[in-house]
Amino acid sequence: MSRLVRNASVVLKSERLIARRRLAVLRAQTGMMMLAGVAGAVGLLAGNAAIYFKLAETMSRAEAAGWLAAGNFVLAGLLVLVASRMNADRDVAAAEELRDLAMADLETEISGLTAQAQGLASTLGAMRRDPLGAALPGLAAAIIAAVLKARKK
Repeated sequence: MSRLVRNASVVLKSERLIARRRLAVLRAQTGMMMLAGVAGAVGLLAGNAAIYFKLAETMSRAEAAGWLAAGNFVLAGLLVLVASRMNADRDVAAAEELRDLAMADLETEISGLTAQAQGLASTLGAMRRDPLGAALPGLAAAIIAAVLKARKK
């Protein structure tokens, strides 16, 4: 029974560890997405003005604005790509393996307990049908042990 409790505890702790790690990665991804937004805003405000004025000297204003917008979209796309590649699977692999082992051990323990319960049920059924026949082997062993003990004295 203690193995059952220990394995259940291991499963719960590993699930909690997996959830914490996934939440940490989600938090980091959110931070990276916010950083991408801030970088995009800064790029739009500061860099865009300088680049626009420089491009406007060599081409029309509309072309300069188009090239500037394309560069901003590429930068934002790269930041989103980096944030989306973050993954918790590598960090939680050991915890998942431990959880799976504990679950397998729990299943084995429960199937053993089920077999014991079925054996007890069949014994009780036999006692209900034939009380003397079911109790006789146990009584006979106790009587024989008592007789042997009495003979040794």
